[in-house]
Amino acid sequence: MIERSLTIVNCSVLIRILQRQECTIFPGFLNHKPGFRNQLLGYRNQHLTSRRYWMQMPETGVLIANAFGVIMVFISLGASVTVFPLWKSPEFLLPHRVVSFVFVNDNHFVMVELTGDYPMPTPTWYWSRFKSQDAAAWEMWYKQRLDAYTNWLESRRQPPGFVDLDKYGL
Repeated sequence: MIERSLTIVNCSVLIRILQRQECTIFPGFLNHKPGFRNQLLGYRNQHLTSRRYWMQMPETGVLIANAFGVIMVFISLGASVTVFPLWKSPEFLLPHRVVSFVFVNDNHFVMVELTGDYPMPTPTWYWSRFKSQDAAAWEMWYKQRLDAYTNWLESRRQPPGFVDLDKYGL
């Protein structure tokens, strides 16, 4: 069931990318042998694609956010990010849908449903660099939640050069 769903999502993403030529912004995405994109996305394949062609999270979030018009949130202990659609304004995609993933056990992402006005991680550098003028409005729509995350992160940051000797039994 899950494998079939992944194939359907991958096919849908590929079709949208090829129709709109949105893949041109992804470095190296067009510079592969013929059929590479189809193979990468598991297109026309009943089984999962081999590991060498897997796409990585959260980079895949850029494709999903743009293909399906959703906000992607990736949460991990290392670095959490939000991915907004690159080309469409928030007004165009009402109501907003958020798809959230949490990195667990240092080896995989699990989809979770977050409720309420939870803090949202900082937008990914890729979105910040390549967003259209229309898409820039996403930051204003979610400013309070983005700021809440930044404030929370800053409150947990220790001063430079601070070492808690109690942690080391000293």
